[in-house]
Amino acid sequence: MEDMRKLNEGEVKHGQTVGGNDIWRKFRRQFSKLFDANEMARSNKEFVSFYVNDTDFEEQMKMFQETDVDEAKFCVGYTGIGKTTSIRYCLDLGINNQAKIDVERKRIVFPTFLDGYQAEDAKRIDLSKRIAAVCTAMEERHPELRRLLETFEGKKEFYDFISRHTGFILENVDPVDAMDMEEKQLLVKKLKEAYKQNPFEYQANRMKFYIMKKNANYEQLFILLDDIESLPEDCQREIVAKYLKLYECMKNTDYPEDKNYNIKLLISVRPYTYRLFHSNRQIETFPISEPVILKRKAVDLDQLFKNRFDYYIKQEEQVAGNVETWEQCYQEVQKMNAAFGGKYKDMIINLCFFSTRAALSSYAKVFANRFWVQKNKMKEDKFSIIPTDYSFNNISVIRALGCNEESMYWNEENSVIPNIFYTTSEEDLSVQSILLLKYFERKRNNEYYGINSETIFDIKRELSVVFSTDDVAKFYRCIELLFECKVLRKSIYDIDDLKNLDKKESLSDDSMLYISPRGTELYEMFKRDSVLLEMLREDVWRDYSGWNYIGKTSNELMQERKRIVYGFA
Repeated sequence: MEDMRKLNEGEVKHGQTVGGNDIWRKFRRQFSKLFDANEMARSNKEFVSFYVNDTDFEEQMKMFQETDVDEAKFCVGYTGIGKTTSIRYCLDLGINNQAKIDVERKRIVFPTFLDGYQAEDAKRIDLSKRIAAVCTAMEERHPELRRLLETFEGKKEFYDFISRHTGFILENVDPVDAMDMEEKQLLVKKLKEAYKQNPFEYQANRMKFYIMKKNANYEQLFILLDDIESLPEDCQREIVAKYLKLYECMKNTDYPEDKNYNIKLLISVRPYTYRLFHSNRQIETFPISEPVILKRKAVDLDQLFKNRFDYYIKQEEQVAGNVETWEQCYQEVQKMNAAFGGKYKDMIINLCFFSTRAALSSYAKVFANRFWVQKNKMKEDKFSIIPTDYSFNNISVIRALGCNEESMYWNEENSVIPNIFYTTSEEDLSVQSILLLKYFERKRNNEYYGINSETIFDIKRELSVVFSTDDVAKFYRCIELLFECKVLRKSIYDIDDLKNLDKKESLSDDSMLYISPRGTELYEMFKRDSVLLEMLREDVWRDYSGWNYIGKTSNELMQERKRIVYGFA
């Protein structure tokens, strides 16, 4: 008789909330600042101090800015990878959200950051008012522009400018009423009605007019649209289309022919958002340059910790407090990052899909862990830090990430270490899962975001050369599992829909898949040692009746000293 079960089946979670190990308790204040996932610079000085350079991305942005042609591009990067921060740095915006009239660089930056907007806020995102704000910023930098429009001659020049570009917006005045108006009265009336009835066209013309009047001062208008994902999909499409329309409108002007001047539009999005737009008819009618600007590198956590540490020590004594305690705390972080030649740092950032916020949360989880990192030592009110009580090795770090404060692995929802083994009480496809990891890793070729991915149809066809039809079907079930736990991802050149986003129902033979940073890291973890295999073993179905399987968890075997703990202590 079969004895099919999982080691964690029927077990009860301890639900331990011990409040952190003793290292965390001692350095809580310091760790909380170093690992603060929501840390926001409060000044431009602080922004520069915290910023970690990304040479690859900065070079892409430099090339985009320095070309003398009009261009609209998408910038694509994983959630939390640092797109916004790097863009702010490249455009010298710092923490500012308003237009930057940069005479020194001969550039006007028109940024729109929608971070924090909710669905109900979508209707109040008025592009015409945002354009007006840029015009106001230009008036503040060049007061003579406002004084010009206070005169009739200036109004007439602006009126003629509109006539050459979008003359239709000047035709909102009743033609019979116009017969009884003097020239000046009629001109002002037409401008007022244009503003009321066609605010977008009016403000776009006003911005173009100002730039034309100051053409000796500026060589570029840089329009940025960022953080649109908080809005509903239909609102996203509408806003992107509006900014593309603005880009086209700003190109249609009459600057001097010998003037070196260009318009840039950058739309920063996550991979799935780019897939939603990739084959959208409303968007594809606009000329968008390829290739996209890719955020390929995660934030270097070593450098981030160093920047934060240096800043708090030198700039904020009221935050740093006891400098010696800060240095001890920082040394502990350096020790863990140095272990395995920096592998822990890379492992965490890869498992978190390059998200700085998620990686910092994972760091905090490891450093606060009592069960695995402090060997489940009894919590006492009074304590001393004894180095031998702690273990930052391959077992403790991986177990802290995958098990939290539990004695075994539960494959909890949204875990950074998902169970990639496909097993049920009737079927075990764990070997197929491992083979697929190796297959996709070999196909990766160090590319990013699946730019050259193959379709599922091609993958099935290649597998069918070696395996039977039934075996190929088993591999496909594993592909569905790996996709839903984000080990496999869709290429940015695939298509998507929000209804089935990240669900296996969104897959078809035309879907283009690649192995994610998380998938690549899991593959490397299997190659490095047996820790991941031992942990996942606790959440797979196995027949304990006919095989000589050990029915104990790794933690139980360690307590019995039948499992050797190795790695860096």
